[in-house]
Amino acid sequence: MKTEDQIDGQFAKDLRKSLGLSQAQFWKPLGVQQSVASRYEGNFSELPQSVRILIVANYVSGLKIDARTFEGVQELAKLGSIQSAFQEASTAAATAREQLDLAAHNIQQARTTLAGI
Repeated sequence: MKTEDQIDGQFAKDLRKSLGLSQAQFWKPLGVQQSVASRYEGNFSELPQSVRILIVANYVSGLKIDARTFEGVQELAKLGSIQSAFQEASTAAATAREQLDLAAHNIQQARTTLAGI
């Protein structure tokens, strides 16, 4: 599986064909016009990061993101909530790790002090 930064026009074209989709069917939910899609697939234009992210979200991860529909906007909102919760959990985990390191240091100091008594 490729990461977002590894996705290029050839990958998008191969993915589209493997899904049995026309250019219009593949690119329309991503907000890309067919004429631009042809340039991407022919590697005449580099895929912007935003488009690569949408390819990963929509076709690799299976999130059906189409901001032109209510359901698509709901999926984007869910993704944003998940991302926000992940960020909060990561921050809390880093804080807890720092507190544990400090507690371990304090315990070691107490052991050293007690050994000297």
